[in-house]
Amino acid sequence: MKKILAIALLTSAPAFASTPGSNISIEYTPTTITTNKGFETEANIISVGFHSYLNNNVSSKFLVGMSKGTQQVDINGVDTRDEARVKYIVSTDLRYEYPLTNDFSTYALLGATLAKVETDKNILNESRTDFGLKLGAGASYALSKNTAVYLEVNQNLYKSDFEIQSFSLGFKYSF
Repeated sequence: MKKILAIALLTSAPAFASTPGSNISIEYTPTTITTNKGFETEANIISVGFHSYLNNNVSSKFLVGMSKGTQQVDINGVDTRDEARVKYIVSTDLRYEYPLTNDFSTYALLGATLAKVETDKNILNESRTDFGLKLGAGASYALSKNTAVYLEVNQNLYKSDFEIQSFSLGFKYSF
């Protein structure tokens, strides 16, 4: 996983640098995945992203990530002794940012996410890939002219039977 993230970041950095008002980011996202059949697990996702400003308030973000390790799977609160992981997650969104000060801003986002979640096939033998709407809100604090940290809360709505809730902590570097 570390190799994939490093390769993605290094090979895409020259293209990102040529886009005005752009930045790259890395984020850590503890995530809860649930279905209406009682399936529940958590995942610790590490992602890299590219963020480009369209104007002073509107921007777009593209993000690719995967979970680090596996986590226990519960069904209706009962441990199945099976484990699951997010094999990959890809998302894109549009954001409307509202600066509160020169260093601090808040934003709302709307986008789409594609995720693949699979168990280790000991008991459940489950693998599913879902695509759906992404809604969220966040806040960003500039540490310097080129760096910032951010917090974000997202709700990924795939179908009536599958959803992912997440809280992200990230760092971004602007070109």
